[in-house]
Amino acid sequence: MCSAWSDACYYSNITGTLSVSCERWHGAQSVEQITWDRREIATDRNEAHAKSFDYYKSLPQNLGHMIEIGAGPFTQSQTILQDKTTATSITLIEPMAFHYITHVKKCFYKNGTFKNLPTTLLSIPAEELNNTRKFDSLVMINVIEHVYDALSILNSAINLIKENGLFIWHERLWDNYRGVATPPGNDREFQLHPIRIKTVIAKHIMSMFEEVYVSWDTEELRRLKNQGVYFIGRRRNMATKTNIPQHPPCFEQNKGKQTVIVFVSNANSSLITNLLETVNAAANTKTIIIIQTNSLSFKATADILKFSKIKIMLSYQHLQNWREEVSYYAEPCLFIYPHLTSSMLEGSGTLCVGTSGVSIVLMGYSTRRFPNYETILPSYSNMGIIDQIILIWNNNNESFTPNIDSPKIKLIKPAVNSMNNRFNVSEYLRTDAVMVIDDDVLISESLLSLMLLRWSENTNRLVGISRDMRYVNSNNEYLVSGKNPSLTIGKTMLFHRTYLKKYMQDKTLVEWNRKRFCEDISMNALIFKETNLKPLFVPMTGQNARKDLTEIDGASVVDKNWALRRTECVQWVSEYFHIKLY
Repeated sequence: MCSAWSDACYYSNITGTLSVSCERWHGAQSVEQITWDRREIATDRNEAHAKSFDYYKSLPQNLGHMIEIGAGPFTQSQTILQDKTTATSITLIEPMAFHYITHVKKCFYKNGTFKNLPTTLLSIPAEELNNTRKFDSLVMINVIEHVYDALSILNSAINLIKENGLFIWHERLWDNYRGVATPPGNDREFQLHPIRIKTVIAKHIMSMFEEVYVSWDTEELRRLKNQGVYFIGRRRNMATKTNIPQHPPCFEQNKGKQTVIVFVSNANSSLITNLLETVNAAANTKTIIIIQTNSLSFKATADILKFSKIKIMLSYQHLQNWREEVSYYAEPCLFIYPHLTSSMLEGSGTLCVGTSGVSIVLMGYSTRRFPNYETILPSYSNMGIIDQIILIWNNNNESFTPNIDSPKIKLIKPAVNSMNNRFNVSEYLRTDAVMVIDDDVLISESLLSLMLLRWSENTNRLVGISRDMRYVNSNNEYLVSGKNPSLTIGKTMLFHRTYLKKYMQDKTLVEWNRKRFCEDISMNALIFKETNLKPLFVPMTGQNARKDLTEIDGASVVDKNWALRRTECVQWVSEYFHIKLY
């Protein structure tokens, strides 16, 4: 019989205690959580384990795609990946990962990233992991005693390792344990660690691997007065994967059918919490996956991790291959919505939500275009995809007040008239996506959504519209036709807000453009210099339209030498940035 100080009902004289009830496990987890919340140091006997593995000298230089099961708040991988040992990516499985991030002061992956590696955090028990992904290296150090089913987690671990992949494993062994606390009523070890496997289980697991390193007697084991094993092995060629009956899951299983992937940045983290609150509360939401679009601060990370249905988080280093990484855990979505409605949360597939929207930057000077604003401002104010409208009025000789009272509109009146002003708006922005658009066109919400979709998959790129393609030949001449487009003009261009700061911090660039109409070409060149990539273009088809309004007095209309002046712009930026736009 089992009691508060006895696990006799789970215990076997041959194999030890291999599984316990969910109630017993949750009790152990509560004690574990309190232990780590109070921990002031940033290690879990890492140095002692490294010494027991002979400082991992038998490992290759690159561990490839790596996973650590039961990572805790500090991970053992931080010690393994030192000096010359590296990895391609890392996945950390830890049921309390997000609690550790927000509550453990020195959690190693505090902002959701492990060092500078593409990082995936799985806040789920390894026993419940779908074994579809294979890794080059798997770390599991001092984990079995913390789980609720030893055989299930060992089964999962073995099936996650590629053939010839590395298994870096340590566990204490309990051949003398009899399933009862010692002494009863005062055994914290018993409270913390219900699972106790015996040597026979360890040897069976090790038989599935070619031995690389093994030690049964180390200074750390002697200090703890325990038996145990430190083992590194390569997975043998197994004809079939192991298959062990699964323990009923100990984590709450909701009945939702939909997975929601949310892209989060430092800029939109506080705003995205309202969206996450809606998604988390929806009965049909099964799992929320967070994908970082840039390096998150601790505050931004803490803001978003308070929602219980968030189970997976990908660091921003995964942004270029997020679909592949997500596919191991959910069906990737084809379309990234810039915003959502409650009706969209009633499906059964995967829903992707991009940024909190896009900021529109409009700049005006001519009073003859006032009628355009009577169309533009109400239309943009009613588009849910648009978070805010930054309206720059460059004419100090004529007053202008918008004809619509909308909380989305921010009116700015610079002291000096310059085309640079359309890029001097960083302090007002809340979104990563910035659309700079002229006041003589009106873009449809569907076309804007399509542009935002292309950009959200390539956030380092400049995105334009096919009608705005411009070309540069080998003589650095600006052309309106050609074969391979080099530029998109400033009539409609979408890019990441970070480029605004880069532009305005470049004093030489700003001074050059102060009295010229070269700012859009300069932004093209700056982004090309940063990425070595030319703009992406979205076609205008059907409802994906941009309506032309009254242009009247635009520079390209009134200046007969427009093409020559644009060529001068191309030649200057090409020399300044040391680039070839053709």
